[in-house]
Amino acid sequence: MHPQNLKTKLSAYGKTSLKPKPRSQTRELEILTELREAHEYGLHSFSAPDQVFLTPQLKIEREKILFFDVECIELGFGINNIPYLIGMASFENEKLKITRILSNTPLKEPEALEFLEEYWKNYDAIITYNGKSFDIPLIKSRYALFEKSHPHRHQTHMDLYHVLKKIIDLDRYRLKDTERNILHFERLNDLSGEFSGQAYFEWLQHDSRDLLNQIIQHNAVDLQSMASLALILNNKIADFLSGNEEVFRQWRMYRLFSQPSHEICLKNVQWLHKKNANDFFQAGMAAKKTGRFLKAYLYFRRAYGRGKKNGLIEALVLLRKQFHRHDLAIKLAEKYLAKEEYHTQHKLLNQLRILRKIRK
Repeated sequence: MHPQNLKTKLSAYGKTSLKPKPRSQTRELEILTELREAHEYGLHSFSAPDQVFLTPQLKIEREKILFFDVECIELGFGINNIPYLIGMASFENEKLKITRILSNTPLKEPEALEFLEEYWKNYDAIITYNGKSFDIPLIKSRYALFEKSHPHRHQTHMDLYHVLKKIIDLDRYRLKDTERNILHFERLNDLSGEFSGQAYFEWLQHDSRDLLNQIIQHNAVDLQSMASLALILNNKIADFLSGNEEVFRQWRMYRLFSQPSHEICLKNVQWLHKKNANDFFQAGMAAKKTGRFLKAYLYFRRAYGRGKKNGLIEALVLLRKQFHRHDLAIKLAEKYLAKEEYHTQHKLLNQLRILRKIRK
């Protein structure tokens, strides 16, 4: 990071340049723990049911769920990107227990990984936020670096980022976006994770823990928010399974089923206040499989109108196979052929070839 850019960013948080201070000569691996009855911003209790829904088909005992989030020197998976702060949280006696492993020097990383390996043997499910793309691959790479097998391989992993993208409409899906739109709070004086590396090096070089404490606090809020989101998701799944109409109207719960029934899919999509292209396409597929071909055709056309290219192909197939409207199908295919990109054009040409062969 350019020194001038760093100075500007730090000053925005009210920070000043640090003068060198003597380093502590002895530094051990630090294990930081705390118990919380409710989210730091006072909005959500951590009183969890005995079993928590991760999907409509999967419930896990609450004590067997581990929330996981790491803070690193930089983004990416380079050999020098040390996960110096490993944050974990779990439900314990109606509270959330937060545990963090702090490597007081880079040399303590193997010891931190050994602690982590023993710690999460006690859990059946790992919950992260965008951990599928970052936290879990990073930890796997660190175990590989030290020629160890990663301990996560036996647990179920749920990435809340990808789950929420499936079932609710937001402009963006960063954790702070879900906090604002689902948990209904804004963080105050939160130090962004982009300063994580700077905070660590200031501590190593100057024994100043000001920025590092803010990163530790940032990590704690991340874990609390993940736990709150998981409990809200659990409640929504339970309400959905009980037939709660409001959940049907607000959340695309059918996408959490590995094999949703066509009736559930249709009901959920029909009731949704806001429908997107994928909603219409999935409703079209459900209607098609239950023999409601006209409804399916209309859903496919609406899906295509919102950008789902395969919606047009499915509509053409219905015109050909179910309605025998070959002239209309040819007219539609020719109308949109010139407007589409290569892959869709290829599919349209294939449909035209079949239709013209039938007409001969």
